[in-house]
Amino acid sequence: MNPTAIFTLLTLVVSYLYAAGFYLAGMRWHTPAAQAVGVGYMFIPAAVVFVVQRLLVREDIVRALEIRWRPNRWWMVAWILPAALSLATLGISLLLPGVAYSPEMAGLWARFQSVFPAEALEQMKKQTALLPVHPFWLALVQGLIAGATINAVAAFGEELGWRGFLLRELSHLGFWRASLYTGLIWGVWHAPLILQGHNYPQHPQAGVLMMVAWCVLLSPLFA
Repeated sequence: MNPTAIFTLLTLVVSYLYAAGFYLAGMRWHTPAAQAVGVGYMFIPAAVVFVVQRLLVREDIVRALEIRWRPNRWWMVAWILPAALSLATLGISLLLPGVAYSPEMAGLWARFQSVFPAEALEQMKKQTALLPVHPFWLALVQGLIAGATINAVAAFGEELGWRGFLLRELSHLGFWRASLYTGLIWGVWHAPLILQGHNYPQHPQAGVLMMVAWCVLLSPLFA
C-alpha cells in the first residue's frame, strides 16, 4: 500500500478516535483538560510518521525528511511573517462593510460571553483596563515569544507530518497540487476538534468548512 495513503489513513483514524475518546469521557472543549488534549493531538501526525518511516519506508527519519536544527534565514521569515499577515488582515478587514475597529474590544468580550461567567468576564475587563499598554500589543509580543519556543515544539508534531512527510511524498505532483492536497488533509484532520468548539465555538459545523478553506489557502505559504 502507498505510504502516503497509509500515513493519511492512520493519522485521521488515530486522531479521530483520540478526539472521540475525549468527548465520550464527558470532557468538553474550553476547559483546562482540553488544552492538554489539544497539544497531544498535534503530535499524532509525527507519531504516525515515525511508524510509517520505520516499518514501511525503512529510512532514517532525520536524513529522509531533512530535519536540520541549525538556524537559517527561513527561521526569521517563519517567525515574523505570521505577525505581518495578522496586521495586514486587520487592515484589509476594516475595508469591508460592517467591520469596525473597537479599542474597547467589544467584539472580543461579546464572544467571551458564551465561554466565561458574567462575574469572571467583568473581572477580566477591569484587569484589562489597568494594563499599561493595549492588550493587542501584549498579545502580539506574547505570540512572537510563544511561537518561537513552546508553540514551535507542538507545531513540530504537526509539521513533521504535513510539510515533512506528506509534502515530500506528494512532491511529484508539483508545488501547487501538492500544497492543495496537503492543505485538504490538514484541514479535514482538524474536524473533530472544530466540531467540539475549537476555533469556531459559535459555528462548529460551518467552522469545519472554514478550517479546511483556511488550511488550503495557508498551505502554499507554509510549503
